[in-house]
Amino acid sequence: MKKFIIKEDEKFLNNLISVLDLLKKNNKKRKFLESIDVSINLDIDYKDINQYIYGNVVLPYNIGKKYKIVVFDDKYNKNIICSWGACLAGSNNLIEKIINKDINFNFNLVITTHSFFNKLSNIGYILGPKGLMPNIKFGTITNDLENTVKEFSKNKIIYKNDKFGIINTSIGKINLNSFKLANNLMCLLKSIKKNKPILIKKLLFIKKIFVSSTMGSSYLVNL
Repeated sequence: MKKFIIKEDEKFLNNLISVLDLLKKNNKKRKFLESIDVSINLDIDYKDINQYIYGNVVLPYNIGKKYKIVVFDDKYNKNIICSWGACLAGSNNLIEKIINKDINFNFNLVITTHSFFNKLSNIGYILGPKGLMPNIKFGTITNDLENTVKEFSKNKIIYKNDKFGIINTSIGKINLNSFKLANNLMCLLKSIKKNKPILIKKLLFIKKIFVSSTMGSSYLVNL
């Protein structure tokens, strides 16, 4: 069984590489470096929040995506936290600045520790609508602050399905070779399967996978 799984993985990997090679071959040159995006259509009841799939994963190769990270913590010096890759760090003083609108809150990722999380309730009405409230499932509530910030500064991504049961994310830039892009996608798919809710009894719950460049055509991956 183990050898069979390995062969199937290799077959699927080669299939992904072929699709990505075709995508690159037919893609028009742009004035900017496009991303390779993936849309994963899940066979779930997307009206049932208990069937939602979400999580985080460290991809093996550089995705060329930079999170603008803000960290809430009252133990480490903010300069140390910023040296790990955060753009801004603070504790109660930072919360007050956000409440008083003394800061331009243009960040797209918020990380905090378990001990500090409850204090963010004062700005939940700001973070919540922006989708920035830290979440254990997303890996943004942590006791290992240093490694978490460093991972998100490199190749760690967050994923979740939308209201139609589709996960949309990026697996790298178009200048990343097809082998590395394919491995990034395989790593993402394994993480999605690992985070499948127990309510979903179907073994094969991924219906369709499409890959595309930012402004290019979509290509269906043969499952």
